[in-house]
Amino acid sequence: MGGPTPVDTLTEYVRAFETLDPAAVLPYYNVPCMFITRGGVSEVADAAVAHTLATDLVAKAHQYGYKRTEFLGPVDCKMLSPTVAVLRVRFRRLNSADRVILDLGFMYVMHKGDEGWKIAVVTAYEHTPRA
Repeated sequence: MGGPTPVDTLTEYVRAFETLDPAAVLPYYNVPCMFITRGGVSEVADAAVAHTLATDLVAKAHQYGYKRTEFLGPVDCKMLSPTVAVLRVRFRRLNSADRVILDLGFMYVMHKGDEGWKIAVVTAYEHTPRA
């Protein structure tokens, strides 16, 4: 009845990323959207920038021998309204030898529009276990 949840959409996005096909991840981004990482803030203002970003993310994954992503624990999803959700999750990315190449926390702000849930803001951060 209600369609995919924000958590369903995030899971689909991660599985789409595992294909290492930039075109597979593009439908999950709201345009405009924003990425916040250790390297700074990137604004994705239009479809061309979104394509460049997705291509760069996939190229970096290839560079590290990326194979798959594991969810480390459940996704924490807080509904701020019927159309805005904040999700926090910790991912571990593995290479083809099942060695960890990335272990970070992520926070996603998702917006629900006519086409369903889309990623509006991504924040990647060093995971610090809670005391």
